[in-house]
Formats: sequence, structure tokens, C-alpha cells
Amino acid sequence: MTEMLQAQRGIITKAIREVAEDEMLSPEFIREGVATGRIVIPNNINHPKRGIGIGKGLRTKVNSNIGASNYHQLIEEEMDKLHTSIRYGADSVMDLSTGSDLDLIRETLIKESIVMLGTVPIYQAASEVPITKLDPAAPVPADFFSVTRTPEELSVVQETPEGDWRCLKVEGPLDFSLVGILASLAEPNP
Repeated sequence: MTEMLQAQRGIITKAIREVAEDEMLSPEFIREGVATGRIVIPNNINHPKRGIGIGKGLRTKVNSNIGASNYHQLIEEEMDKLHTSIRYGADSVMDLSTGSDLDLIRETLIKESIVMLGTVPIYQAASEVPITKLDPAAPVPADFFSVTRTPEELSVVQETPEGDWRCLKVEGPLDFSLVGILASLAEPNP
């Protein structure tokens, strides 16, 4: 059952109590905010962390962006960045790493982090999908997945040897009523 649904039923959860304690507010204030959607408590059941509240009536939260590049990847440096971010008060950390060993970086950061941690999965997908650059006048291969043509080149994204993947690019402006439609397009077919 979600935090919001429990709050709507009048239940003060452990996460609500934690947020109330950290914010020095009453648990009932936090519960009411969660119930009405004015406060959220991000949570991942696979990576339990102390509850943190974001929303109306709460203190401003600090996010720290860290990340390695495909030109410079040292896991020790990413751990130093994570620990420095936490030491100086980050409420959450966003890993913006690109490059070759993103699984190891992500898994290590998740294990080490005591605050919320976000990642950008499309960065990994982009680093693992081969892109073939052809002459702009070249014919498009029959087994392609995506084609981008600029005056300088024709880029063709092809299937990797491992098989299944997908990439979706949406160009705005984006009407927010389409979000559910776009989410269904991004889901794998059953």
C-alpha cells in the first residue's frame, strides 16, 4: 500500500514519523500533506532509506549531482563525491555517470548511499548501443532501429548482439495529458 493511500486512511507510517521528526513538525501535518498530495515521501522498497519529505511547508532540499565520464572512471572518486555530498548536507544525490562500467558504479553507489540516490538509465542505454555513422547520401540499411540525418552525417542505431532494447525520443512542447500514452509506448510488449 502506498504512503499516500495509507495517509488517506489516517495511518501515520514510519516514514511519516521520520519526516515529521526531521522537519520538526507534527506527524499529523505530514500525514495530511501526503494524503492530499502536497507532500511526497520518495521510497524504493528494494533500497530502504530514512524517509525524506518534499513539498509544501517543508524545508528546501539539497540535491548533489555527481558522475563519472567515459573518459575518466574511477569508482573511488565517485565514492568520495558521494561521501562529500552527504557530509556537506545533501538530502539526495543524482548519479549522472556515463561510460563503460555503469552497473558497477550504480551498484556501489546504491550500497554506499544513506540518502536517496537517482540515476539516469538512458545514459547507460546510450553508451551501450552501437551507432553507425554513414555518409549523408548513403542508403538506410534494412535492419535499422533509428536514423538521424544531419547535414554532416547519417547516424543509424542498430540492434546490439545481446538483443532487445528500445529508445524513444519525444520532442516538445509536450502536453502533459499525453504522459500516460507515452509511458505505454515505452513499455515492452507482453
